[in-house]
Amino acid sequence: MPQDDYGKVLFMILYGLYDDLKNGKPANLDDISPATLGVNESYWLSIVEEALEDGFVKGPTIRQTKFGRIVGGLEGMTITRKGVDFLKENSQMKKVHEMLKEARDWIPIF
Repeated sequence: MPQDDYGKVLFMILYGLYDDLKNGKPANLDDISPATLGVNESYWLSIVEEALEDGFVKGPTIRQTKFGRIVGGLEGMTITRKGVDFLKENSQMKKVHEMLKEARDWIPIF
């Protein structure tokens, strides 16, 4: 999977926010920044914007103007319960996928 795959970047943003929440810390934006995740800022903001729209995160505001995006409140970004549920569901699906891949390796296919 490419490093900048949408699902992977979304997962890493949510995981970083969830980890900080579990540890009682404010969001560490350095851990989930575009540079850290290896993507450009516009792509990263698009993913954060969709995560906001989907209810996975809360806090930031992103407004589109004729001059570009205006972003506020990133330092207050937190994961929501819906975001945590998304992480858990995708973690479980990943485990099922890995188990099926392993099963395919030891089941003879004609």
